[in-house]
Amino acid sequence: MPRRNVLDQFIHDLAAAVAAKLGNLNGVATGTRGRGNGRRSSPMRGKHFSEKKMRCRWPVGCKNRSLGPKNHWLCADHLRKWSPKVRRAIEEKQAAEG
Repeated sequence: MPRRNVLDQFIHDLAAAVAAKLGNLNGVATGTRGRGNGRRSSPMRGKHFSEKKMRCRWPVGCKNRSLGPKNHWLCADHLRKWSPKVRRAIEEKQAAEG
């Protein structure tokens, strides 16, 4: 009978150590950025793009609003004209700006 108590104690201690290592003692997931329901908040939450940041990145200085990062920060008109030559010009312009 003493052997069973030792085994039960070892299993209990092992489970407690694993739970402590995972940081999940009370059923609250860690790494949730302050939320206790296990869902993570978006890293972009609260970070709005200003009009200047959302401008088309065409080298000539287009003032239209871009379509976002998925479309290389270009407006609909300039997205049709996109080429590697233009991409290099945009990268050079951004490097010169800082």
